[in-house]
Amino acid sequence: LLNKKLIKSDNNYKSDFDLMFGLIDDSMQSVKRISFDLRPPILDVLGLSEAIAWQGKDFQEKNGIQFRFHPDTIDIDLDPDRSTTIFRIFQEALTNVSHHSRASKMDIYLTFRRGNILLVIIDNGRGITVKECGDIKSIGLLGMRERAMIWDGDVKIYGRPGKGTTVIIKIPHDNLDL
Repeated sequence: LLNKKLIKSDNNYKSDFDLMFGLIDDSMQSVKRISFDLRPPILDVLGLSEAIAWQGKDFQEKNGIQFRFHPDTIDIDLDPDRSTTIFRIFQEALTNVSHHSRASKMDIYLTFRRGNILLVIIDNGRGITVKECGDIKSIGLLGMRERAMIWDGDVKIYGRPGKGTTVIIKIPHDNLDL
C-alpha cells in the first residue's frame, strides 16, 4: 500500500525505497553468511571432526594448500560451546596459514587424550618467529589464546625457520578419560 502511494506521488521515492529494501536484503544475507561461517550447522549435525574435514576441504579448494586431516578414531559428543570454540580457533589457524605461512601443505590431527581435546596443526611454510608469536598486535593469535583460556585451555605455537609452524590447541574436557 505504501509502495503504491509512493509510485503515484513521486517515482524518485520508489527508486529510493527499492534501494533501501535491496540494502536491507543484502545485509540480512551477509548476517546469515557470517553466522554460518562462525558456526556451520555441520557442527551440530555431524560433530567437530566432520566440520574440520569439511572446512579443510573448502580451504584446500580456495587456497591451493594441501589439507590432510588425521582424526582420532574415537568420536565423542562435545557440547556445542566447546566444539564452537575449537572450530573457531581452527578457522583462525587456517587464516594465518593462508595469509602468512607460504605453506604448500598442512596436516591436522584431532585426538582425545588424558581428559583433553588436542588439535594439532602443522604446516610446511616459512615458520613463525618468536617475535611474531609474542606480538601483542597479532589479534588472531591473541584471539586463539583467549578462546582456549575460556575453557582453561592453551594454545602453543612453535615455528622452525623454513620448515613450518606447529599450533597445538589443548582444551580440557571433564568427560574424557581416554
